[in-house]
Amino acid sequence: MKKLLASLALVAGCGQMELPPAPPAMPMTRAEIESRYLAGPGGGTVLVEARQRGVTPLSADDVVALKKAGLPDGDIEILIAARRAAPPVLDPMAAHEEMHSPLRTGPTRMCAVCGGWCRAE
Repeated sequence: MKKLLASLALVAGCGQMELPPAPPAMPMTRAEIESRYLAGPGGGTVLVEARQRGVTPLSADDVVALKKAGLPDGDIEILIAARRAAPPVLDPMAAHEEMHSPLRTGPTRMCAVCGGWCRAE
């Protein structure tokens, strides 16, 4: 009985844990839209997902390719309106340069990124 109560207390405590936020979904690309549109039962699900995730900016060539794939003009207009740029790629050197700041104190170590001596905290 004690083991059961301990297990229930453990499970109840886990229910209170907060999960970290999910990373933002990458915007849909033209190739992804085209392949999913042609493979699926219609454009409805693709358009819903495009509104949720966004769409990478479409060039004139992308629009022509989508028209040739059979997407209606109205659907292409919705995709253009759902434009969203991809999130920026984090530059590992930007965080690394902070380690070379003269304001940092602490022991130095040989750096695997730049080959110099970096301050480690």
